[in-house]
Amino acid sequence: MSGFMNKFGGILGNLTQESNSGGKKKGGGKKKKARTQDVKQEEGAGAQSSKTAKKKKKKSKDNKGGATVTQNIPEDDTGSVMGGSKEQAKRKKKQKSKNNDQTEIQHPPDNNAMTEMRAPTTPTTPTSTSAASNDTVMDKYGFTATLLEKELSGVKKEYNKMKAEEREKPLPPVAGQEPENMNRNRYKNILCFEQPRLRLSDGGYYHANVVDNQFVLAQSPNPNCVVHFWDLIMTNDIEAVVQLHPFDEGRRCSKYYPTQVNQSEEYGPYKVTLAKIEPSPVEEPNLQFFHFKLQGPKGEMTLKHIHWNGFPQFGMPEASNTIPYIWKHIKTRNRILVHCSSGAGRSATLVLTCQLLARVQQNEEINMLNMVKEMRSKRHNAIRNEMQYVYATRIVLFYFMKYNAIEMSQNLLIYIDDFDAYAKKYEKQEKTGDLSEASDELNNV
Repeated sequence: MSGFMNKFGGILGNLTQESNSGGKKKGGGKKKKARTQDVKQEEGAGAQSSKTAKKKKKKSKDNKGGATVTQNIPEDDTGSVMGGSKEQAKRKKKQKSKNNDQTEIQHPPDNNAMTEMRAPTTPTTPTSTSAASNDTVMDKYGFTATLLEKELSGVKKEYNKMKAEEREKPLPPVAGQEPENMNRNRYKNILCFEQPRLRLSDGGYYHANVVDNQFVLAQSPNPNCVVHFWDLIMTNDIEAVVQLHPFDEGRRCSKYYPTQVNQSEEYGPYKVTLAKIEPSPVEEPNLQFFHFKLQGPKGEMTLKHIHWNGFPQFGMPEASNTIPYIWKHIKTRNRILVHCSSGAGRSATLVLTCQLLARVQQNEEINMLNMVKEMRSKRHNAIRNEMQYVYATRIVLFYFMKYNAIEMSQNLLIYIDDFDAYAKKYEKQEKTGDLSEASDELNNV
């Protein structure tokens, strides 16, 4: 009889506990199936399940964008949530007075009782630390949630609306239109705004604009201005250069540096020596790291040069860790010049992505549309189309997923699927010449 009463008492206790906790809400709709496991493994996304205890997932109601935040609540052997006894309630109250926070609290087990844990009472933002850079990866202001709520179509719409509004406004004053400077412009339809441009040692002209306190967007050197390029580097104390296209890409870039270690080349009064080539990282075979010594009228300086040979002329690179990897190696430099052919498409895409990563790592609020407006006010036609705009968002999502700083959700998977489909369509359209830099009107240089 005593055994029966104990068993009956245990069942009654569990029913009482479930009644106190409110039980589970019914309904909620059918859940959509998530993508297969290989997608999660490919990009390191999703929370890991515990192997030592059963866990209950509690979806956050107010989580924006559909990203699911899970809270782990331990269960006893019968499947009931622990924490309903008076003794446990006393321990909770005592522990709370000592440590009044909303992190998980562990109590040492006594007798046959399991470890008790108190779950957060409010939804939490997943955080992670990048082992490579010791940066805290955290979406403090909900940038990704807002992004997923807009969906890819909404992100494209906001870009196109901004571009339409720009057409109604006059352009700022333009430099480099004098007859003596026309042959320094690679394209007739890519302009250089006057106000934020960098100047040469004699105050002369090169097609380059300062877009923030750190980055300069510039066209690649053409045959008429290789000397001016090195003048620009030394005069303005450029500490790093990022090149985003190969030399053999048509007439889009003149060779402007030696490629053999200890080899020197002279360009006017400037002597450029390749001091060192770092081995390409195993994980980033399309990256080359050069270290140059530059000698000129102002003296001598060193320059770090990164060549990314994987940003195609047509289409966009696959979502990967390449841009975060580049950013890790240049972010401590005071002034960085980034160039592709025009200094407006691929270059601006990389710079925008680095700016977003910087704000993420510094836990700053992000308004991507305003960032692009600011960039375009300083560099003509920067972020030239909606594909370049949404590509930056895709890399930020990849970065969060890599460090498990965003929860896997149906909205996230839909965004990625929509991006992949659009990227394929974009590549086909770009190859026709309608969207790419190939449609730019080359200057006769």
